[in-house]
Amino acid sequence: MEDISINELKDKKESFIKEIRWDVTPKLFMGQGTSSGRNQDGAPRNIDGYMLYVDAGDEKPALVIMKNRFTISRTVGIIKDAPEELLLDSVKCGEAESVAGMYPLSPKLEAWLKKEFGIP
Repeated sequence: MEDISINELKDKKESFIKEIRWDVTPKLFMGQGTSSGRNQDGAPRNIDGYMLYVDAGDEKPALVIMKNRFTISRTVGIIKDAPEELLLDSVKCGEAESVAGMYPLSPKLEAWLKKEFGIP
């Protein structure tokens, strides 16, 4: 897994930013059903693309990029220059929204990312 800067991600706009799944959260990701295509209520059937989430497993929270495909998902990097106060804001969402130390993006963190990526 590599550390990636926001500027490096901006350079990959076509291949990365367009594939970010803003609708897929850790809770929805972990709620996926079996490979038969069944899923639990509210979870999208297709999660292909990149999920961004905040990992609170270490001393400091980190903004993580996970690449999802139907049969396999893997962590591909950490956005190293995300503002720490926005990461901490995401961790404050509460246990109801977190799964296994994975937290969804807070509205403030999502807005910051979209601004950085030039997404309206």
